[in-house]
Amino acid sequence: MINVEMKAKRAAQYAKSLGLVMVAAAKNSFISRSPQVVAESTSTNFNEIAREQKEGSKPIVPVVMCTYRRLDNLLTTITMLESQTGVSPRLFIWNNNLKDTQKVSELVMKDHKIPVKVFHSRRNIGGFGRFFIGRQLAHSFQYLVTIDDDQTFKQNMLKTFVDEFEPKTICGFWAWRIKGDYWDRERTKSSERGHYVGTGGAVFDTSLFLDEAFFRCCPRRYWFIEDLWASYYADSKKGWKLVASKNVLDFLHDNKDQYHHLQLLKKRFLRYLTRRKKWDLVKQRR
Repeated sequence: MINVEMKAKRAAQYAKSLGLVMVAAAKNSFISRSPQVVAESTSTNFNEIAREQKEGSKPIVPVVMCTYRRLDNLLTTITMLESQTGVSPRLFIWNNNLKDTQKVSELVMKDHKIPVKVFHSRRNIGGFGRFFIGRQLAHSFQYLVTIDDDQTFKQNMLKTFVDEFEPKTICGFWAWRIKGDYWDRERTKSSERGHYVGTGGAVFDTSLFLDEAFFRCCPRRYWFIEDLWASYYADSKKGWKLVASKNVLDFLHDNKDQYHHLQLLKKRFLRYLTRRKKWDLVKQRR
C-alpha cells in the first residue's frame, strides 16, 4: 500500500513537471491545515493587475469558486467577471480534479483582465475547498463572494453584493427558510432572514473562516455540503444573520453538477445538525 507521504511526493513531482508554483506546508500555515493542496498556478499578469487594483479607487472583491468538470465554462466565467462594473474582481479557484491540473493551468496562465489564482487539490473535497481559500483571504479582506462554476450573472452582480454586505452576515441569492425536512423549505425575500444560504452566489464576512472550530468540527463526509455547514455554524454558533440578496443568478443545465447525487446526503446532514448539534430551526430570528 502506498502511504500518504509517497502519494504527496508523487503529486508534488507531477505538479513540478507542469512548472507550477509549489506550496510549502509551513507549521500552522493555511496550507498545513489543508494538505489537499499540492500546487498553485496564476495568470501571468496576476501581480501587475493586483498592484493596479490596489492603487485604484474601485473596491477589490475576492471571488472564490470551486471547479471539477466544467473547464469548458471557465473562460466564460472569467469573461463575465472581467465585465463587472464598479468593482475590481480577483478570482481564486479551488480545482478539485488533479487530473485537470495542466488544462486548468493553461487556461489560467494567460493575460486576463483580472488576476486569477488556482489552488490544485490532491483529491476532490467538494465545495469545502473554497473555505480553505477563505481562511487565507480573511487576513486581507473583510468579505468575499462565492460563486459556482455553472452560473451566469449580470454585470452588477459583485457591486450588488458589496452594497449588501454587512458584518456578521451571509447574504446570498440561494436563501431559504427551512420548515422541517431539508426539502420542506421556502425561499426568503430580499433582506429577509432565513436558515440557509447557498454558496452559489453569496457574500461572506470572512471572519467566519478565522474560527478554528469551523474547520475542525465539520465531519469530512459532509464536506460536499459546505453551504449547509456554513449556514448552521453562522446561525447557531455565531448568531449571525442569513439573508436573501437582490441578485438574480442563473445556472447552466449540463448535467455535470452533483446536485442529484447529494440529495439523500443533504437530508442526513440536516438531521445530524438538528439532532446531534442541536440546531434550532424553530426559534424566531430577528
